[in-house]
Amino acid sequence: MAKSTTGKGTGSDPFANVDMSAMMDHIKGSAVVGEKLSQAALEAAGKASELSSSWTKQTIANMGDVTSVKDDPSDYAKAMTDFASSQGALAQENLNQFAQIAQALQEQTISILMEASSSMGEEAAEAVQKAADMMGMKGPGSK
Repeated sequence: MAKSTTGKGTGSDPFANVDMSAMMDHIKGSAVVGEKLSQAALEAAGKASELSSSWTKQTIANMGDVTSVKDDPSDYAKAMTDFASSQGALAQENLNQFAQIAQALQEQTISILMEASSSMGEEAAEAVQKAADMMGMKGPGSK
């Protein structure tokens, strides 16, 4: 039987003789994956926030010509047309950048999850081998 990590070993506690190190390793591993995913999401949110702020500043700057006094009434129509045209181009540019941020986050998330999956598979194989060794059996990695 595995050694108790609590050191109590009383007969009334069915988990007193259970080695909880594997569970603690799993919890720590899950926390590490959560931390990596959170960092990736926060980084993407920061980039998206900066992009949104920049887009707003550019829109406000472009409004200057629209709001200025014009001598000829047709100049107001031209100013609105120019503003609408520049906003269309600006929107396309910024939406492409938002898509790049989202794609980068998706790729980073997949990478983190693939790494975690690989690590979990290795840990599971080690746990099975350890359990088999403890029981005096040959595990999947034994010859």
